Amino acid sequence: MTAIWADGGVGRTIESRYRLVALVGAGASARVYLADDLRLKRQVAVKVLHPGLARDPLFLRRFAQEARTAAAFSHPHLVAVYDWGDDADGPYLVTEFLAGGSLRSLLATGARLSVSQAVKVGIEAASGLAAAHRRGMIHRDIKPANLLFDLGGRLRIGDFGLVRALSEAALTEPDGVVLGTVRYAAPERALPGTGDGRTDVYSLVLTLVESVTGEVPGAQGSGLDVLAARQLHDISIPEEFGPAAAILRRAGSAVPEDRPTAEEFTRGLEDATEHLSAPDRLPLAGILPGGLPAFGEATATLPPAGQDGSVDGATPEVVASGSGGEIGIFDVEALEEPSSDQGRAGLLADDDGSDRRRRADRRRERRERRGRRSPRRGLWLTGVALVLIAAGTTAAVMVSSVEPEGVPTALVEDFRGRPVAEVRTIADLHGWTLDEDPVRSDSFEAESVIRQSPEPGTELPEDSIISVDVVSGPYLVMTPWVVGYQIEQAEERLAARGFQVASREPVFDEVVPAGQVLVMTVDGEPLDGGLLREPGAEVELVFSAGPVPRSVPAVVGLTLEDAAGAVAAEQLNLVEAPDREFSETVPEGSVIAQTPEPGTQVDRGSDIEVVVSKGPDRRAVPNVIGMSIEDATSALEAVGLVRTGVSGGGNIVDSVSPRVGTLLKPGDGVELFAPR
Repeated sequence: MTAIWADGGVGRTIESRYRLVALVGAGASARVYLADDLRLKRQVAVKVLHPGLARDPLFLRRFAQEARTAAAFSHPHLVAVYDWGDDADGPYLVTEFLAGGSLRSLLATGARLSVSQAVKVGIEAASGLAAAHRRGMIHRDIKPANLLFDLGGRLRIGDFGLVRALSEAALTEPDGVVLGTVRYAAPERALPGTGDGRTDVYSLVLTLVESVTGEVPGAQGSGLDVLAARQLHDISIPEEFGPAAAILRRAGSAVPEDRPTAEEFTRGLEDATEHLSAPDRLPLAGILPGGLPAFGEATATLPPAGQDGSVDGATPEVVASGSGGEIGIFDVEALEEPSSDQGRAGLLADDDGSDRRRRADRRRERRERRGRRSPRRGLWLTGVALVLIAAGTTAAVMVSSVEPEGVPTALVEDFRGRPVAEVRTIADLHGWTLDEDPVRSDSFEAESVIRQSPEPGTELPEDSIISVDVVSGPYLVMTPWVVGYQIEQAEERLAARGFQVASREPVFDEVVPAGQVLVMTVDGEPLDGGLLREPGAEVELVFSAGPVPRSVPAVVGLTLEDAAGAVAAEQLNLVEAPDREFSETVPEGSVIAQTPEPGTQVDRGSDIEVVVSKGPDRRAVPNVIGMSIEDATSALEAVGLVRTGVSGGGNIVDSVSPRVGTLLKPGDGVELFAPR
């Protein structure tokens, strides 16, 4: 047993770099810590695997390979892997730390997601899976404990690569490390080595259904019984999923070939959002009770081996993620405070708690003001009560509008539709406190009052509180998912939600087809779809302009083989012209001309046409011996040669110079000899 597994590990440092600050999760195969990266001065998560795994060379090789692959891949919805290694305490993995907790820890509080929230979770998870699947990475263990959130509510998938490394090691270690989560497994997992990316899609459907209903479909019975039953039946999707039910049913098919890919699943869920209301913020459970320690601030360590660490008889509890041994990257979900007699307060995504604090402060101020009210007012109220008792209902009606002597009152006006600045002035004039709550409305101007309490016409004494709802702006609109869409489609989807496209920036991309959106930025902030923003917000789109233009290389003078290599190096195609040509300067088989010209910018994959040399053009002196001077002259001209002279005074050619068969350039001369 290593030191970390013997004493809990908090306070220890791995590889002289990662100081373990707090234990945030534990299971049979691993412990997860919040740690300080002493080199980069940041907080990270360190997952220390069971030391028994270090004895398996197959696991160590696969672990290093998968960790290296995961670290080289970055995506907004995949947990970033920073480092990995194997030291005396066992193999470890270093990732970004996500303080929002997991979907498992959220569900463990008793919370359930709305359909809109579940669809948003599904879109983010499926988009991460799609990106990983395109690189040949299959997760194989999608479940609530592996779906993690930052404090802003953005989802990441954890444990990519680690699951495969574990599955290819021994399934049961001597110390009892049992691997696998059958509750969320696709039916094809019953056969080792089977399954592709659609296996992850099936598991994601099970997770989404559980997030809404609280139950995992078809999870009753032993592991093999569960997988056998799932081979016979598709996942049952409740009708409450509404417009998302169809794509979920297809993705929950027992037949892998009938399921959509992760990319198709993403698009199907995106289409369903057109018919769903905007999702509320997720009630995230968080990762540590009482908040995160600052960098360099260690929490209390676990008790040493041999001590139970109990305090006043209470046994500290480390809770595994989910039932059935479900182990996630930040597993256990969180360590509960033993003294807590209530559920942990939820962290609302995109909410730092300032709104709640302000409201609580206002309520406390009201109570204090009520407590400070003058004794005279208390005596007066007592008097009113005595009069009511003595004089009956009639007297009560008479006295109810009477204020104590010296306390000024005023009638509450109708503030609805009026600017809040004006209402503040009136409240100050009468000594009232204005309790303002921001709300959104499409019917009233910003900074105007739309509701009030008490009602207009109420006579209110000084030091009273008037509550008003003040419009902070129009209702927020959910941003559509446009990354991966063609630019024209993206603009249509944005316009349908009331967003204005302020700019379109093309950038070259060697992978993404031309015209597809790469990044959407709303008011200067890069966003995914599914986030709430004000309508009319300016959107900037970055889209693919396709591959970088290629510069046509100069290939004239090169052999045809060398020219082909130079063109291929620029990812262009070499096309030889149908007819070769003579050249006095370029050897046979080499390029004498090309189209386009060198340096021309062309698209990747364009054709470059070349003309290949046949070598110098030479004409053989024809055999004109025995011909008349006239016929011999015609024969020379027929092959491109000319008669330069005739000697001998006769008419029948006896000899020529140069002699018959000599190769000459076109236009060269031949002298004829015709003796008498």
